[in-house]
Amino acid sequence: IYLPIWLEKWIKNNVKNFDIVHMHDFFSYMNIITWIYCRKFGISYIVQPHWSANFFPKRWKSIIKRMFFRLFWTRLLEWSKSIIAVSQYENDNIYYSNKDKVEIIYNWIDAVSIQEQEEKIMEKDIGEFKKKFWLEWKKIILSMWRLHSIKRFDKLINWSKDLLLKNNNYCLVIVWPDEWEMDNLKQQIKNNWLAWKVVLTWWLYGKEKYIAYKVADVFTLLSDSEAGGVTLVWAEAIYYRLPLILSRWCSFEFENEFTRIVEKKSEFESAINESIDKKAEYSFWKFLNMDYIIDTLEGIYNG
Repeated sequence: IYLPIWLEKWIKNNVKNFDIVHMHDFFSYMNIITWIYCRKFGISYIVQPHWSANFFPKRWKSIIKRMFFRLFWTRLLEWSKSIIAVSQYENDNIYYSNKDKVEIIYNWIDAVSIQEQEEKIMEKDIGEFKKKFWLEWKKIILSMWRLHSIKRFDKLINWSKDLLLKNNNYCLVIVWPDEWEMDNLKQQIKNNWLAWKVVLTWWLYGKEKYIAYKVADVFTLLSDSEAGGVTLVWAEAIYYRLPLILSRWCSFEFENEFTRIVEKKSEFESAINESIDKKAEYSFWKFLNMDYIIDTLEGIYNG
């Protein structure tokens, strides 16, 4: 609950100095106050809900959210100049009927930051990284995200088990900051005799993170919840031309021959074996490029 106490006074005194207001999220006191004064002074505004406008009735858990929907929902969106969704899936599920008002702008890849880190990577850094995690001569299946139960690293280990045991040169590398799942996964690895076959690196920072992408052969994410649009980690994997193997919950909307959406273990195993020696090419890169996104936003602002 965000309650900046001086916001209303500031908005009241300053909002008329702007040509357009870009509001993020939906369930917030800040957006109500901003909406009221935008309407009062005739200032155009855009709403980017970041999935907070996809209010599935079965998931109504909060009395406050139900009240918010009833009191402000239709008017706040109806009077907006535009609504920005971060994926087609979000657009399809926005709890609002006028879809002509919705524009899709995907999350972007920070290619400049990646390139800055790339320039720091030396050949010896790659060798030291492989030696540190016992990855010499390995085919690396990389997965990277926060280590939470909903991200289903337990399923990834289970689905990878037979592949790892049958192929001596296959290794699963999981890069992660722990969110109360580490002990469970360590026990799972121990129970399945996968020590040295599954590497938990902890979270990697700076150039080490990008070395992980650089040495990988394929990227996978089997999360049960990535509905927010383009996920940073598979977007970065695209930059490194890694084949992608994803769950259907990863909100991947770009059809191409280098990405497989899998729903069962047999599909996963087949996808790994078929993808691990390929270098991918992704023609949809432009939609994730910052210049393209800026041009699209300016078009919405000026339209």
